[in-house]
Amino acid sequence: MAGHDLDDVLEDFLANVESAAKLSVEDQEKISAAGAKAFQSNLQKIAKERHYRDIKTQKELPLAKDIVEQDSDIDGQHTGTATVGWGNTFNAYKALWIAYGTKHPVATKTGRVTKHSGQQAIVGDNFVEEARNSSADDIAEAEAQVYKEIVEGAGDNNDNE
Repeated sequence: MAGHDLDDVLEDFLANVESAAKLSVEDQEKISAAGAKAFQSNLQKIAKERHYRDIKTQKELPLAKDIVEQDSDIDGQHTGTATVGWGNTFNAYKALWIAYGTKHPVATKTGRVTKHSGQQAIVGDNFVEEARNSSADDIAEAEAQVYKEIVEGAGDNNDNE
């Protein structure tokens, strides 16, 4: 009789593990959205520390205020992923220029050599990569917390059936 109880416990445990391993797309989105929100907050903090100007006449938002998170991939498809980026395309270009730096062009379209040809115009500051590396622990912690909630919820649902 005791062996029969152990079999039931092991079968319930196996059912819980199988249900936890088979996450739906919605559950995957919840997990990745939690990580994306953690990365978004760290990226906003670093962008505000290093590259922030609050100009009243500026048409677009500053880099730090324009960072958005969406619960889908870059094309808007719901595949269980989340993305973080800039809402305004021009701010995304500015972030690329800041991250990788720029150089003065060597020649114009007409072939005239420019004054500072090939010299560095903007020195690169790879703040996005640094934010990604420094927030890896925060992302993993946020995703683990949501995953744990989903798994515990799935385990509760199996007990009720």
